[in-house]
Amino acid sequence: MKPGDRIVDCTAGLGSDAIVFSFGAGPEGTVTALEKARIPAFLLQQGLKSYESDVPGLNEAMRRIEVRALDHLDYLRSQPDGSLDIVYFDPMFRKPITESASIKAIRGIADDRPLSAEAIAEARRTARRAVIMKEHRDSGEFARLGFEEVHRSSTKIAYGVIRC
Repeated sequence: MKPGDRIVDCTAGLGSDAIVFSFGAGPEGTVTALEKARIPAFLLQQGLKSYESDVPGLNEAMRRIEVRALDHLDYLRSQPDGSLDIVYFDPMFRKPITESASIKAIRGIADDRPLSAEAIAEARRTARRAVIMKEHRDSGEFARLGFEEVHRSSTKIAYGVIRC
């Protein structure tokens, strides 16, 4: 990513990835955080508006994020071809990482559907540079959804990338 990018976090959850994207995209860029589940979307929207951090630039990055309580597939269908730079997914992992305490609080009320092939096709259509998915490193979702480039780490998390 780079300053000025237009990024959509399709499965925003608690918004940590959207915050990183907003920080990197800077004031010239846009970050839209989509969360279908209304309660997590509301909590995210309120938290981004009111949380105060001592980290330089973080408050500004949080305030720039547009939160929408909307299904990612509906949003992507409404976007023109090549209108986004990066489309990002961090769905509820099919194989949960139980050590991740932060997500436990909303796991029961969050949207836990697996990503659909149609959502990835729409992401590919709308993204100019990349579609990225964060998943469990041993997940079969990367292969199922056509992510050829998978970056695994020593942690339980991996990132799949489709370059557009």
